Parts: sequence; structure tokens; C-alpha cells
Amino acid sequence: MSLPGITIGFENATYSVEEGLAVEVCTHILKGTLELEVNVTLELASSIGTAKASEDFDVVLENLTFTAMEPRHCRNVTTVQDSVRENNEYYSLRLNMSTRQRGVNLDPDTVFITILNDDVDGDDYGAVIGIIIGTMLGEILLVVVIYLTIIRIVFYQKRGVSSKRSLEKGGGGEQISTSHIPLEKVYHTE
Repeated sequence: MSLPGITIGFENATYSVEEGLAVEVCTHILKGTLELEVNVTLELASSIGTAKASEDFDVVLENLTFTAMEPRHCRNVTTVQDSVRENNEYYSLRLNMSTRQRGVNLDPDTVFITILNDDVDGDDYGAVIGIIIGTMLGEILLVVVIYLTIIRIVFYQKRGVSSKRSLEKGGGGEQISTSHIPLEKVYHTE
């Protein structure tokens, strides 16, 4: 049986879906009309790309029958949620004619579905948190050291005191601390 120039295809050529969710994929008669007594049966089948059947998406294999009363078919295509760290993956759905029907064209006959990966390794979170905490602790330590250095400098400048110098007194080897003695007395020679 010959059909007068019927074109059946997907509404969109590409779809994107987050891992674990479904996307609605529709096919319909894009050009021409079917007579009431005419049916066109096509096979809708999934095909692997970088995604793996059953591991990354639910396998699709079904027949779609287009009629004058049912010129459009939509199907929810489901992806599988996993915890494997991977890049975005894709697979395709394809319309096939089991037996060639003259006058029926399939265009577009293939749709590509990209699965957007949402997995992040726990190690990635740990590494990021470790870097943030390490950076913060390093900055805090630096601020504390600078603060203590400034306090020490200001304290000794106000007091005019040498903090770590000692003088030998007499010849007896007895040392005295000069941390409380003004600098002018420490260096004063008479």
C-alpha cells in the first residue's frame, strides 16, 4: 500500500534530563494525514551511546501505531539514578519501520537524550572543605602572629625597654634581667 507523502518524526532532535528523572519524548505525523482505515506501526527503540542500558536509562522497545485518530505518541523516558561519578552521558531513541511502507518517511528518525550527571564524590566535598578550612586556619594564624608582633613592638616602644638583653654585673658572673630597665640605662656608660 502506498501512502501519499506521510512524514513521521520526533518533535525535537535533542533532550537533556537530570540523572534519575524522566523526559517526555513525543513523535507525531509532521507532514500529511492518514486516511481513517490506514495504520502505520513503527518501532521505538533505545540505543546505547555513552550511557549503558539498564544502568543509566530504562530500555525502550515498543510499537507505536499512528492513525488518523491518534497521530501523536508521547512517552516518558526514564533515566536511572546512581552514585557513580561520571561525565554527562547520552543515548538515543530511534524510530524504525519493521516493514518498509511506501510513502512513509521518518524524519527526524533519531533523538539524542543527554543525561546530566549530578553525582559528586564525597572525597570532592572533603577536599574542598579541607582546602577552605586549611586556608582559613592559615589566615587566622597569620593574623594572630601579626597581631602579637604589633602588640610586642608597641609595648616595648612605649616602655622603652629591651626585652632580651642582660648585663653582667661586676666580675662575679651574676646576670640580671633588663626587661624592666629603660633602654637609656642599659646603654648608658659612666
